[in-house]
Amino acid sequence: MISDRDRDLDLDLESATVTTALKSDSSTTSEYTSFACLGRNFHLIILKGRSDEDEDACSKLWNVYIGEAQRYDQTLLQGWKKDMDGILLFSALYSASLTAFIIESYKNLQQDPAEVTTFLLAQIVQQLASNGTAVLVQTPLPFQPTTSSLLCNILWFLSLALALTCSLLATFVQQWTRDFIHKTSMRPSPVRHARILAFAYFGMRNFGMHTFIDVIPMLLHLSLFLFFAGLIGFLLPVNRILTYMMSGILVIIFVCYIFLSCLPVLRLASPYRTPFSNALWHLTNTFSRWFPHGCDANSVQNGRVTSLTEAVLQKSLDGTAERDLQAIKFTMRSLTDDAELLPLIEAIPDVIHGPDGIRHANVQLIAPFFDFSDPQLNMRYQYRPVTHPFMSTSSAWTDPTFRTRNTYGRS
Repeated sequence: MISDRDRDLDLDLESATVTTALKSDSSTTSEYTSFACLGRNFHLIILKGRSDEDEDACSKLWNVYIGEAQRYDQTLLQGWKKDMDGILLFSALYSASLTAFIIESYKNLQQDPAEVTTFLLAQIVQQLASNGTAVLVQTPLPFQPTTSSLLCNILWFLSLALALTCSLLATFVQQWTRDFIHKTSMRPSPVRHARILAFAYFGMRNFGMHTFIDVIPMLLHLSLFLFFAGLIGFLLPVNRILTYMMSGILVIIFVCYIFLSCLPVLRLASPYRTPFSNALWHLTNTFSRWFPHGCDANSVQNGRVTSLTEAVLQKSLDGTAERDLQAIKFTMRSLTDDAELLPLIEAIPDVIHGPDGIRHANVQLIAPFFDFSDPQLNMRYQYRPVTHPFMSTSSAWTDPTFRTRNTYGRS
């Protein structure tokens, strides 16, 4: 590349002479060319990098990357879009409901004109009843909102602001995802397409868009808890029993929410999580000595596991024997027809027998299914129509193509 500091350009308008001095490093190839213009000879140095042929030779390689990247990006962006659609719908309904409560609660922040009118009418009645005697005129006390109403309105207005902010941020995310799709589909050339995909995705990751999107539902949930807290302040001057009842219910909900947030951090197999679970997982990595969440600490430190989802995927590869057995049991119970069972029977020879003989590592996966007393799980009963064609009641077992495949699998 030629920067501005590598180029000294002197322009003489009177002589119409242009002199350009270029510098290049040893890693860059260059070509010299010259041309004549207006009776003068000009010499140019053309710096060359990789040729177009070299770029085109990488097309097949980049096509593989494009396929994988587009599949990942499509799943990611569709998930974001559905999440933002749900947030927009919820925040709209929630904001409308919250506004109705605020309309009632903000009245407690100012003095009621009816109370002032009642006070003045009482003063007039008192003076009329005095029959001309002097009456001390009382002035109304300055209005001061109660602590409960002030706290209620503060929490509810903050809640409304967060809900509307979530709607705005969700709209931004939808625009950004559409812009990402538009930018990454403008160049049909595999090389350019792949580089645009990499540039756009790594830019999105380096600027923390994943974290940004995770924060949006966190703000919405925080807004909801602020509403619940303000509801206690709203009910406090109304009725004590109702306030205590709602406080107990909200405490239970809050405890359950904290439990659901922490459960996937302590047990990676848990399907329950909240928007705060991933943040808690990152926090507990700092104190992994006291929070053994089942993820390899070395993988976290080396950067191979950077999120709660990746930790779950890594954990799924540990201790698979029992889960594999349960999965095969489920498969055997699900396959009721001969045509459905055919692919499973065809796969058994490849599982047990390999180029070097018996695959001993896979024997423990298949062997239990030849000893079950349940005919639905015992492969001897399922495999019998293949070894004894006269017992078959389905044309799939006597299909010549199946017999050829089955014989080939045993050889």
